[in-house]
Amino acid sequence: MSQIVYIIIAILAFGIIVIIHELGHFFIAKLNGIMVEEFSLGMGPKLFGIKGKETQYNVRILPFGGYVKMLGEESEVDSQRSFSSKAPWRKLSVVIAGPLINIITALIIFVTISFATGVVLNSVATFNALSPSREAGVMLDDEILAVNKSKIFTYTDLEIEVQNSQGQKILLTIKRDGAKKDIYVMPVKGYILGFNPAYDDNSKPLPKIATLIDGYPAKENGLLEGDVIVGVDGITISNYDEFSKYMAKNNGESVNLEINRNGAILSFNITPVKSDSYTIGINPKYDDHPSFIEGAKYGINQSISLFKQIIGFFGTLFRGQAHMNEVGGPISLIRVTSAATEQGALPLITIIAFINLNLGIMNLLPFPALDGGQIVIFLYEIISRRKANQKLVESLNYFGYMFLMALMVFMIFKDIFFPIKF
Repeated sequence: MSQIVYIIIAILAFGIIVIIHELGHFFIAKLNGIMVEEFSLGMGPKLFGIKGKETQYNVRILPFGGYVKMLGEESEVDSQRSFSSKAPWRKLSVVIAGPLINIITALIIFVTISFATGVVLNSVATFNALSPSREAGVMLDDEILAVNKSKIFTYTDLEIEVQNSQGQKILLTIKRDGAKKDIYVMPVKGYILGFNPAYDDNSKPLPKIATLIDGYPAKENGLLEGDVIVGVDGITISNYDEFSKYMAKNNGESVNLEINRNGAILSFNITPVKSDSYTIGINPKYDDHPSFIEGAKYGINQSISLFKQIIGFFGTLFRGQAHMNEVGGPISLIRVTSAATEQGALPLITIIAFINLNLGIMNLLPFPALDGGQIVIFLYEIISRRKANQKLVESLNYFGYMFLMALMVFMIFKDIFFPIKF
């Protein structure tokens, strides 16, 4: 398929995520007897629409966002079917339904994927060469429970904690033969060529180049996306794990890669460079056929892990510690989703789950014009049993909306002129 088709699929996928969110608001509003005047997918001028029994369904020109417009949502309306006439707890149920349905959707997807692809366990399957973990006393089959006393839910949590260590010694809490044990490990940096592998339908890495990283030897020496590694230094490579284990032994020496490019075998002599990432030199166990309980547990843990990562990112963002090259807007979102689409159905579905979770959490932030801002107001009314100052609420929502629109415009320009590299 062409790049245009991938982009179209990405936009449609994002539209489905928005529809899921707005349907949460829509159905709970109907359940509470509230009249929904408009259900809109997208923002800006209307492209086309259909008039229902009482609701106008519109598709707008900008394929980002959407909204449900309810009678009496923006001002007081004297009607039993208006949003403004309903009790605070009913309003709260309508507002929280959107983000909640996104989070539930993500959870369902992650659980389903775990059965389809298998699960990565937090247990040690093998060690890389010169592994600091093995030298520190970690053994095969050890289950890693926590890093620096912080519980890990997935193997990705471990990798993140290792990177956050910045090379400082970390404390691993492991379980061995039913007993817990603490072991200190010093992370190290390995040598890499600078590419990301493609994945098969079961989300396992292949010895095939999916993307090349700017400024690294693989791209600078002429490797291309789609190249398949079939040999290294005269050793036949049949899977990515073999290549990964071989490169783990490398200390900066040149390697001779044999590449299959559209049926032709090419040879490249490349010198790896030291990675920016730290490692503790272990490879996790993988369960191809998890039980129902194991699959469900992994799916839930995956959701919790991503929840922690998203909250952690927002924390660094609000503290001013996030870099601009880590922040993307709607165009970056489409690019990432399009790249996942090229990798196949499962990577695309995984990205859809991640965006669902991200959208749900973002909308729960207590900021005016977001669902989280309204949730705070309705919680105040429920607890205090007093109605919030409507003029103040309207002013906060107006300025919050204008800020979000300005932020979206800024992020679009940022995506165009300073795009995220991945």
